[in-house]
Amino acid sequence: QPTLSALVSSTYGDTFAGASLDAKWTRVGFTSGDETYQTGDGNSEMNISGRNAGNYYYQSAPSGDFDLVWAGHITASTTLMFGLMIVDSTGYGVAAGYYNSSPDAPLVGTITGGIYDGAAFAAASAPPSGSTAMNGSTKTWIRLRKSGTTYSVAVSTDGENWGTASSTISRSFTVARIGFGPWYSTGMASCKADVFDVR
Repeated sequence: QPTLSALVSSTYGDTFAGASLDAKWTRVGFTSGDETYQTGDGNSEMNISGRNAGNYYYQSAPSGDFDLVWAGHITASTTLMFGLMIVDSTGYGVAAGYYNSSPDAPLVGTITGGIYDGAAFAAASAPPSGSTAMNGSTKTWIRLRKSGTTYSVAVSTDGENWGTASSTISRSFTVARIGFGPWYSTGMASCKADVFDVR
């Protein structure tokens, strides 16, 4: 498996090292103490405890087409949708991630205000081939690809070799932010974040 330093971009990437969140990130819906830092899987990790729907982290988005990549573990037992997002300045856009009651079926669909839209996701819920369960014991990589106005999801076990995406959605909006987080939850939403990257 490639080292994290060989994977992440210097502008957008993050391996969540150190004892605090990097200044490039803006929090939505989190309070002090929601993040703790540790070493896990031989790398740095940020433990996140989200409080309800629409809690996420974002930074300014690059222009053009790009891939967002995130690696980590879902550790919550609550109803939870967790993953990556590409949104406008209001939090409307697309997200790709895992619903923890069906961890082998990553989804891509619409979010509004940073919150999951169930109807939109139901229409685009075909799992990509090569899906792997995301849970407390399984480190999973997920990729959200922007290609024009088409967005697709893929998963990986090593961050380099990706399954073929079969879940896609088309949306037109002004991309302003990229980020990740628990964008739907009925209770405390917890995860371990190992890496975030833009490629």
